[in-house]
Amino acid sequence: NCRFESNEAKKGGGAVYVYPHSSGLPKVTISETSFTHNKDTSFSNGHALYFQARPGSSTELVIDQKCLFVDNGILDINNRWKGYTIVSNAPQFDFSNSTIEFNDASYSTSALKIDETQTSKITDVLIKHANNAYWDHQNNDYKGYAIIIAPTSEEVEIESCIFDRCGTWGGKSAIYDDGKRTIINDCQFLNDDYGDLRVGAVYINSIGTHIITNCFAQNNWGDYGTFQYKPVTETGS
Repeated sequence: NCRFESNEAKKGGGAVYVYPHSSGLPKVTISETSFTHNKDTSFSNGHALYFQARPGSSTELVIDQKCLFVDNGILDINNRWKGYTIVSNAPQFDFSNSTIEFNDASYSTSALKIDETQTSKITDVLIKHANNAYWDHQNNDYKGYAIIIAPTSEEVEIESCIFDRCGTWGGKSAIYDDGKRTIINDCQFLNDDYGDLRVGAVYINSIGTHIITNCFAQNNWGDYGTFQYKPVTETGS
């Protein structure tokens, strides 16, 4: 039941940085905690939280019980919003019953990057207005507007999540999937019914196993369609 406000870091984890020793720390649990206006000035390792993998470590990262991440981010020198609210390289990652949101849709980053994980499960998470900056601050470098799954991710499951008006234009999707095995089930992808702020739902870029079931997409629009399968990255699976 902690609160982190207006903290800053140069190399990641504006509020919380976790780098566990290979022989200890079996689990890190963050519950009922709020993160607001935190900044990572490296723009790459998590404005609010960064879990850095250490070789040989098997530490599990758990974020649950109504954690709230609000308006974490910073403009770069080109006056664009960059980075992610959370970057997780945790071998085991369980993120549930929480919210990542941006109250001012004009200024926001992507929500979550998952990298180097063995298993990650995202359940009952609301992601609202992620990377929803208007034209003067948009950042086209993002591969996905809400969640980016890197090629080093073994297995990622996203279930019962809501993606509410994430993204700025139709060129990309809310989820960018470059992982080896991904399951996306019972998720909602919501957009306004007019204007440019409508995007695709899922873009699959890797050769692997990808399962999408029982999802709802409303007013989606994108250069690559609502659900796009265009595998390029070799994952070895």
